[in-house]
Amino acid sequence: QSFSGIVISADGVILDVNESFARMFGYSSEEMLGLTPLETQTPESAQRVLAHITAKKEGPIEAVGVRKDGSTFPMEIIAKNTIYHGKQARLGAVFDLTEKKRVEEALRQTQKMESLGILAGGVAHDFNNLLVAMLGQASVALAKLDENERARPHIEKAVSAAERAAQL
Repeated sequence: QSFSGIVISADGVILDVNESFARMFGYSSEEMLGLTPLETQTPESAQRVLAHITAKKEGPIEAVGVRKDGSTFPMEIIAKNTIYHGKQARLGAVFDLTEKKRVEEALRQTQKMESLGILAGGVAHDFNNLLVAMLGQASVALAKLDENERARPHIEKAVSAAERAAQL
């Protein structure tokens, strides 16, 4: 009845699985019996998990599972050595991490967007400060020029452009 996938293996062969484990991999429980647990993973993951087993580690390890249809999914395996029907075996609980990884990626994207927003706000603030300085200096220059000065139209265009930039 467990929501997590449960597998029992000995001598590198699956002896028993619960329905959740079989469903996670797209098999029936009967189809899984006799497979090796490493067949349910990508070759890279199988190597890491085998090293984990060989070292008799019992802590969690992340791996990539392979379903019957060939699709893959991220998973976490927590396994421990145990006795099953009087012989040494390995009991494993497997959790599909697909949703967790999707949420983590969405959070990372949200954090990136937030960072970009902060950066854009900072750039806009700095840009506005520069425009204020430009407008201030151009306005002072205009105030000191006579109406007939040849430079006046050019400074008025600069003021107009800076005002448009500030609105932007």
